[in-house]
Amino acid sequence: ARAAAVELATHDRAKTVCTFRYAATKWRACFGGPVFPLAGAILLAVPIVCLGWLLRWDATSWITALAWPVLLVHGALMAFLLVGLLFGWPLMFASVGVEGGDCFDAIGQAYQYVFHRPLEYLFYALVATGLGALGWLLVSSVVAVIVGLTYGAAEWGAGGTADFGSLSAFSGWLIAFWVGTLKLLGVGFLYSYFFTASTAIYFLLRRSADATEMDEVRPEEEDLPAQPARPETSDSANTPPAKENLPKDQAE
Repeated sequence: ARAAAVELATHDRAKTVCTFRYAATKWRACFGGPVFPLAGAILLAVPIVCLGWLLRWDATSWITALAWPVLLVHGALMAFLLVGLLFGWPLMFASVGVEGGDCFDAIGQAYQYVFHRPLEYLFYALVATGLGALGWLLVSSVVAVIVGLTYGAAEWGAGGTADFGSLSAFSGWLIAFWVGTLKLLGVGFLYSYFFTASTAIYFLLRRSADATEMDEVRPEEEDLPAQPARPETSDSANTPPAKENLPKDQAE
């Protein structure tokens, strides 16, 4: 998400070292974004569970019946948290990658866009899904062609009688490992595209809701640790100012 944010905003490739350093410093925000709404929904469910336990006996069921309006409020808050989490968690990672804020900033931005721009968000999501499906069809086809051509050429080199199932355990495992690695790279396209599309959607929703330009992103320079101020050396501290910078009487 961070790499996509930098490249989409600046049209320049993100620095790998800065991207990994950024991810290492912002993992708490990414982890806390989805966790806090889920934890809030669980806490809201605890009173409902406790009062529901009283429904087991007729003598205490009236207590739960009296408190039912309060339980409905808890249910509404749970629905709000879980619906926002279901549709907004990709935007939380994008918010951290673009803005560099904490998990609460990411939650606020995601929930704002989900509930204030639902139709626009749905439109962008449908377009991104269609493009992703076409991209996955192309990537999976290329991977299948590579694997098929490799197997075909290997059988031709073996005289057309190669039986990959009859190879030794080590040889068969090694071939399967390399084929699986290639397929895994193809699957990696899905993850890369998902977070790139989520970040692009975040940019579009932010521009629509907050009138923020598409090229506004936390600069990569801020990802680097600040350089400490260089102290003055004794020589520079004792060096008298130049005469041309002094008044005429002091210069003489």
